[in-house]
This record gives sequence, structure tokens and C-alpha cells, in this order.
Amino acid sequence: MRKRLTVKSYYSKLSKVDKEKLAEIEKLAIELMNKHGVGHFKFKYGRSRTYAGNCSSSSQTIRLSIRFVLKNDIERIKNTILHEIAHATVGAEHGHRKVWQDKAKELGVTWTKNYRK
Repeated sequence: MRKRLTVKSYYSKLSKVDKEKLAEIEKLAIELMNKHGVGHFKFKYGRSRTYAGNCSSSSQTIRLSIRFVLKNDIERIKNTILHEIAHATVGAEHGHRKVWQDKAKELGVTWTKNYRK
């Protein structure tokens, strides 16, 4: 069984261009988090293959998948950041129900077929 790379070791193997993109997205995420009142949350990258973004209210962390960021354009990434900010604002207990949907719309999140009601 192969040992899975940590975020730090995975990051160290990336190209300079990929590292620059990650730094640019981190800066954007922090700016948006501050703008929308969740600047007290931490921003991190993760290695998930199952999610593009994740918000944890308990650890007050918004996390984006490195793979997702490297494979997608700025508009899709920004939409995902805003999606997670909506979760951070209303609380995880609301899932993707009406309270979250209203906040997401207010923040300018665009809808995809993957969103559940």
C-alpha cells in the first residue's frame, strides 16, 4: 500500500506556475472571506478527490482541493469560494437548504446541476 502524500509534500512537487496559481487563489479567498465577514476563518488547501471545497464550522476553516484549483478557471474557483463562505456565514447545520441558498444567492454564487435542494 502506497503512502499518501501530505499537502506539504504534494505542494513541494508542483511546478512554479502551479504554486503561483495556488498563491493567487489563496489571496483571492482571503480577500473574499474578509469582505464577507468570515475573515476569522482559516484558509487551507486539501488533497481531497471528493470535494472541490469544504467548510468546517467547528475548526473555522475553509478548504479548497488543490486538484480542483489546478484544473479549473478563476470563475469556477471563485464560485466555490463564495459557496463555502455562504456555509461559513449561515452555519453548517443548514446544508444546502433555503437559508444557505438565500445567502449563496446574495453572495453571487451561480448554480450548477450538482447543487441539492
